Amino acid sequence: MKIRVTNSRHWYVAGEVFDVLENVMGPRIPDGADVYPVAHPKNDDDTTYIVYAKDCEIISEEDASMTTVLPDESLGSVEREYREVRRKARVGDVVKYDGYKARVARVVADGGVANYPKETFLSTANNVRHNALVLEPTDIIRVNGVRYRMVNRKACEGDLVIVVNLRCAIDCGTGDVYTAVEVHETGSVTIKDRSGDKNRLFSDEYAVLEPLTNAEPLSSRSAAEQCAENIARLERRIAELEERVKRLSNPVKAKTLAERSAQPPTRDEIIEKAKRDVADLLNMNHPRLDGEGAWFTDKDGSIITDRCDFVVNRKKRTVVALIRYLDDGKVWRTGRAKCAPGDVFNTHIGRAIALRRALGLDVPDEYVNAPKPTEPRVGDIVIGRLSGVKANVGRVENGWCYGVYEDGDTLQATFSQLNVIDDSRENGEDGGAE
Repeated sequence: MKIRVTNSRHWYVAGEVFDVLENVMGPRIPDGADVYPVAHPKNDDDTTYIVYAKDCEIISEEDASMTTVLPDESLGSVEREYREVRRKARVGDVVKYDGYKARVARVVADGGVANYPKETFLSTANNVRHNALVLEPTDIIRVNGVRYRMVNRKACEGDLVIVVNLRCAIDCGTGDVYTAVEVHETGSVTIKDRSGDKNRLFSDEYAVLEPLTNAEPLSSRSAAEQCAENIARLERRIAELEERVKRLSNPVKAKTLAERSAQPPTRDEIIEKAKRDVADLLNMNHPRLDGEGAWFTDKDGSIITDRCDFVVNRKKRTVVALIRYLDDGKVWRTGRAKCAPGDVFNTHIGRAIALRRALGLDVPDEYVNAPKPTEPRVGDIVIGRLSGVKANVGRVENGWCYGVYEDGDTLQATFSQLNVIDDSRENGEDGGAE
């Protein structure tokens, strides 16, 4: 059995892990407290030492390597579990020796390290003598005494999320933990911030927290039991997700989880997502942009100071997003999207890409790798495969397209004779060049 110290006392330090000595009677304690007999990790004698039961917790073999809990400054000082590793230290590493913890400020030629703030020097020999260990961060943190694993995935409604890379949201801080009250198509989540107001976190600003239970570790069970438990968990999770899919897809016919996971998003789905993405981004403020922020809405009590204009140029197959000051119209942020040769131009996808670049946000891969249309539709711009002349599709019937070529001739051709080059299906919006 292994125990991990949770409260420093006498000779032992919080975070240390010990093997409990079996069939060894610990010394008699005057106050009658429960104790565990252990061997001292730095003394080779046969003396039995004790750790008070109230100062430790029983842990599994799987958890035994996670021996130290420290505040993580990069997460707003949230407690994080660190794994003890025996290797040469590098600058920036946290090391542990004789119950002390320090961050490595420099490494000298013989492999020794110096820690700060006191610049105490640990030689290679001292690394051995002091039992120095490098502490590597794990993905397990502690919030209010509860252990969670940080997972990089899209949140579900009701999930706990932790802010890990704050860029846009206000009244939030790195290390803050919130409940996802609403999940959006782009992966962003709505939370209630420190002020109790609804706020938005983008997908790269948070990690999902999955609770770790104190149940018997799966690794300690037989192979058959592990398989049965894993299958049961997956079945429960699939049932939950299928029910959620049915609710969210109404009034659209629900698909099973297997069907959704097996099929990549269609072009129509990506275009609709791009439209919602632009609407969402323009219906919120971005206070951390360039240190002064872009303020598009007054719904949170802010003053609107900016607007975004889009310039569409179908000849050059580009969309440009221009963020301007309202007072003088000066452009202070620009984002540009250009359709690749051989790809199909779409203004809705172009606006989403250009706006995200103007706001300094990541562009989803599906926007730049959207599948091509499978066939022409009414409103599309097509080009003859042999003639190379463009035409507007006015009617589609039984595999034939009817409309007008740009030179005035009548379009009457089969799908196989045409290529779609623009499926935006809008006419010169935004006042941009055509």
